[in-house]
This record gives sequence, C-alpha cells and structure tokens, in this order.
Amino acid sequence: MVATVVSRFFLPPTCGVCGGPADVVDLCAPCAAELPWNHHACRRCGEPLARASTAADCRVCRNHHLRFARAFAPFRYAAPLDRLILRLKSGHLATGRALGYHLAEATAVFYANLPRPDVVAPVPLDRRRMGERGFNHAARLSAAIASALDCPHAPRAIRRKPGRLTQKSPSKTLRRQNLKGAFASRVTGRHVLLVDDVYTAGATAEAAARAMGNCTVDLVTLARTPSFNR
Repeated sequence: MVATVVSRFFLPPTCGVCGGPADVVDLCAPCAAELPWNHHACRRCGEPLARASTAADCRVCRNHHLRFARAFAPFRYAAPLDRLILRLKSGHLATGRALGYHLAEATAVFYANLPRPDVVAPVPLDRRRMGERGFNHAARLSAAIASALDCPHAPRAIRRKPGRLTQKSPSKTLRRQNLKGAFASRVTGRHVLLVDDVYTAGATAEAAARAMGNCTVDLVTLARTPSFNR
C-alpha cells in the first residue's frame, strides 16, 4: 500500500487513452466521457438501441431464449474501448484498474433498484489461455464489482471442463454446440452475477449460465457488441 502511494506520488498515473494526466483511476475525464457508453440499451439483454426505450425487451432477446434473467453492459464494443480490452487481457494493471472501476461504478447504479446478487463470479478461461496469461481478466473485473456491491466474490464458482475446445467458430450454431456441457458449477440455488469482458453472440455466457442449474443468473459484461455488427 505504501509503495503504491509513493510510486503514484513520483510517477502520477497517466490516461490509458491519450497519455495525459489521469483524473480518475488511470483515465482522464474527457477520455472517460468519450468512451462508447451504452446509453440506450435493452432492459432485458443489454442490446445497444438507437434510442431510449421503456419496453421490457427487444427484438434480439424476444427471438432468443436467454438462460440469464437480465444482462447489462455499460459500453458498446467500439474504439477506443476495444484497444483497452486488449490491454486488459495482456495484464496491463493500470488499464485493468480503470476498466474495473468504471464497470463496478456502472453496475452499482444498475443494481440501485434491483435485488443484489448473492455472489459474483467470473466466466473462467480455458486451460490453455489460463496457462498462457497466468490470470483470468474476467476475475479482475468481477472482483471490482463484488467490492462495489459488497457481495461475496467467488472466482472459482464455475470451471471449464478439461478437453473442451476454445470458442472460435464463425457460426453461432457451431459455437453453441462447441460449448454445450463445457462448464461445471459449484453453486446451486443462489442469485449469481456472472461477469465477462465482452458479450458478442452470448454463446459462452449462456453456456456458463446453463451450467448453474437452478440458480438465478444475471450477466454483466464490460462491453456489448451490437447485433448489427456480428
């Protein structure tokens, strides 16, 4: 703790986007404001919308049976956030702090009038990627959220079963088939907040949520890829 304070005194944090002085957790205020915030999103699945809506769902989740109860993403997957997420995955600590802070703050606002989860858990990496990186970037995000919500953090609540292939198929159907039965859960009968970095087609998150059986599962991701960009 002391070393961190001293290092920040002599080496003030810089913005992860423009390189200038940081205002709040490794981002300057102008760059934080210019991030691709998901201002208008479906209240059910988090799909970015063209305008604000009071509807309970949207055409995307209306046409697809979602395993989770609700999904939320404070950002759209677009520049410069896409570059920051790559840094997060490479282990850049300052970027991880910045993204974790903004995700946690936004998630706390999202749950202001909703029942809070019993436990917060990250989507696990497959064994190969975990071995390459040495850490799960989703667990760093989920830890920040658990702290902001004052909820227990369970980084090992879900595990990937060995021998499952990494998700790379361009077909939505094949992606879902590849991930069928890929996860196992140590949690039952609880309200779980599942955390990941990006929601694209939702196959990974849905497979992880399905493994949680009779749990009520919410999903929070840092960013959401709009369906028209898939």
